Amino acid sequence: MVVTLCSKARAILDSRDRLCKSVSNDFEVILDRVMTVDGGVSRRSTSVGEAETVWFKAAYEYDSEVFDGSKGVLYVNGEPMEWSFERNRWEREYASDAPQRVSFRITGVEDEKYGLTTINNAVALPSVEWKRHWVAGFIYKLILIALIIGGSLFWWLRRS
Repeated sequence: MVVTLCSKARAILDSRDRLCKSVSNDFEVILDRVMTVDGGVSRRSTSVGEAETVWFKAAYEYDSEVFDGSKGVLYVNGEPMEWSFERNRWEREYASDAPQRVSFRITGVEDEKYGLTTINNAVALPSVEWKRHWVAGFIYKLILIALIIGGSLFWWLRRS
């Protein structure tokens, strides 16, 4: 966003063209963008099928005013996030049905207040690793081995 303010010296606002005319050449231009100031995940590692929450906090870079749900929407990995009034942050739940590591980054912004479209990702990219739940498979194999050994032992003892 570019905001041009009239000079602090003598300034004239032209009501017909709505242009700011000044006797002085002193003008101030403000370039602003939405900046991520914090981010994380509920857990960095979880089991396949489990949902984890990805969250970010954002502010306007120029004046550090919080960028919240009343001002627009943040997008993470191309998907819209939701503003959590309870936690004062942007959140989105993700789940995976396959083992993988996913990194999350703010990829877009819809700023209804100033019309900004530029992002400054000033925080490290949070990520979640989804792993296979090995306990169920391990217990299944352990029971199968116990049945084979128990059955063999029972057969051997009956035979003797």
